[in-house]
Amino acid sequence: MPTPSWGIGFVAPHEAPHEPEPTDETELLGAATLAHFIIAVSASPDGAETSEAFEEGLDLVHTTHQALHATEGLSLVLPTAESTRMGIAVALEIVTPEGTQPEWPIGAYMLSEQLTEAPRELSTDALEALAAAELEVAIRRPKMLVFDLRRAAVAASRRTGDSRTAVVMAAAACETMIDLTLAAIAWEEGLTPEQGAEELDRYRAVTERVANQLARKLGGSWDVKKDLAYRDWRNLVASSRNRVIHGGDIPRPHLAHDVCDAMFAFFGFLLDRLCAPRTRNRYPMACLIVGSRSVLEARGGWSKKMRAAATEADELDLQGVFGRWHSAMAELRLPPDQRRTPREPGRVMLVVTQSGRTYWVEHHQRYRLARAAEVTGDVSRHLESASEHPGSFITFDEPPTYTANGPWLPEYRLLPGIALMRDPRDWYEPSG
Repeated sequence: MPTPSWGIGFVAPHEAPHEPEPTDETELLGAATLAHFIIAVSASPDGAETSEAFEEGLDLVHTTHQALHATEGLSLVLPTAESTRMGIAVALEIVTPEGTQPEWPIGAYMLSEQLTEAPRELSTDALEALAAAELEVAIRRPKMLVFDLRRAAVAASRRTGDSRTAVVMAAAACETMIDLTLAAIAWEEGLTPEQGAEELDRYRAVTERVANQLARKLGGSWDVKKDLAYRDWRNLVASSRNRVIHGGDIPRPHLAHDVCDAMFAFFGFLLDRLCAPRTRNRYPMACLIVGSRSVLEARGGWSKKMRAAATEADELDLQGVFGRWHSAMAELRLPPDQRRTPREPGRVMLVVTQSGRTYWVEHHQRYRLARAAEVTGDVSRHLESASEHPGSFITFDEPPTYTANGPWLPEYRLLPGIALMRDPRDWYEPSG
């Protein structure tokens, strides 16, 4: 499997766009920098997405570590940023035979596991907190979903020798990439989360979604006889996954390596079609959601129109807006009894519509859910400032007592101004 050069991989920690401040409880910077490096080198064999993957992983590790400490009180012993960089070099010298190219995923992932593992079995509260932290990062950075699955596939294949996990994670990464691309296109076409869920579930089988939706949207050639990356995804990745899932097959190590190679080739195949002139002109925002500037530049697609789209994306906070849309859409694709349900109470707040009408809701920030609430007692002082804040929601240091009187709904259904569509005029104006 191709690996990035030392220069591309090792420079990433020094060029990280931002690094989190250490907390009082534990030094998070070192492990976050390291884990970011790991995700970068195992997610981008050609180096095109190294910096972006580095940023994705930094956010993921930092956020999940904070959740661990908040729920378990775990003070993880982590190194400083400078010692981490030295440790990477030392680890690679140890695990790399002299005169050969470094096996990046092996050395870096091994070092990461020693630094970031929880020292004991986690409680239910900790597991819930970690899941919520990962969800929060996925909302801020939707591509993290793909990067992390790719990393897991490579680590299972190259480090642990778990060929079944490698095959399943590689297949999951490919299917996630397919869904993310379709979702980005649906969002750019102006579909609401409800419409997006319906559109993405129109075809249940992933091969049908690719043939009937993705290929038609992206255009270009999708011939299994001519397009080897597409053929290998269908005949190698998907079929190997099916044998593992349905028959418990244990693939040979070389097959797991081939599946990972096919996974990366399939990503390139999709990005080639998404970034082709006709498609990128039609879906510039989808190119920026699924791809990046470096991906477009590598394909000669960083045009004047794309630069203008990137400026709009920065002003809009594209990843955050799409992330909220994508999270809401994904939740709606689940059966009702499997959707997120808070275990602890939320926070009551006063909603003021643009017309000045008011109502109360209970908001659960972790799960981005809200439900109607009925307050008791005298709330006249809470209502005093309502007329000054149309189209907003107000929280109070001393909130009134309340009882919930409705089902949990996505927060944008009850709270005004939640940005999840490209055009602010399409943001929901709750009816109460």
